[in-house]
Amino acid sequence: MHIFMDESGDLGFNFSKKGTSRYFVMTALIAEQVIPIYASVRRTLKTKLRQKKKTRYVEELKGSSTTFMVKKYFNQQMLRADDWYLCTVILDKKESAEGIQKPFNLDQLYNLVSMALLNQIKMTSIDKTINLHIDKSKSRRERALFNMLTEDNMRPRLSPETKINIMHVQSQADLGVQAADLFCYGIARKYEQKDVRWYDLFKSRVRHESQIKKRRPLKHTVPADH
Repeated sequence: MHIFMDESGDLGFNFSKKGTSRYFVMTALIAEQVIPIYASVRRTLKTKLRQKKKTRYVEELKGSSTTFMVKKYFNQQMLRADDWYLCTVILDKKESAEGIQKPFNLDQLYNLVSMALLNQIKMTSIDKTINLHIDKSKSRRERALFNMLTEDNMRPRLSPETKINIMHVQSQADLGVQAADLFCYGIARKYEQKDVRWYDLFKSRVRHESQIKKRRPLKHTVPADH
């Protein structure tokens, strides 16, 4: 199993500051085979972007900068494959602000949302290998803590023999993370701007979608040795 995770929005709570998002969205693209995903990204880059950008070599698909027509083409390529789906969780920061336990730092909040997302992905003891690809954004220490929390989250659902590989990667170098970014952006647009044009094209592949609000208090426990 391959899991590609990406996020959209920010974790700031100063809503008077221009650009602060109300929602923080984290999305996982789950697939058994990566070849169709990689091929879809490569084909989209080659066919729809690189031929038209004569002065700039486009190396990455980004939800925020890719046109709707290019997203539509990418989605058509992706829908040729059957063995992938999406899970997403949405943190409504305005609704949850009062429920967040203090003190709370951004890495803890990021980890909490990540674990909430991973909890929605079906993993079983028959999975021999889990490859988790996540956009690299943390310090070395925070990556180590994230990896530990992630293994603790996954391990009870897997057999002892299952290998868990957690890779913090640059999105430019990981085609699967780029695909997750495009879908995550569409989900974020749905909540932040009530714009569902892009979301509606792939919503049939969204297997789980839920919001985190203040009625579900946010709690985070860091292991004692950290």
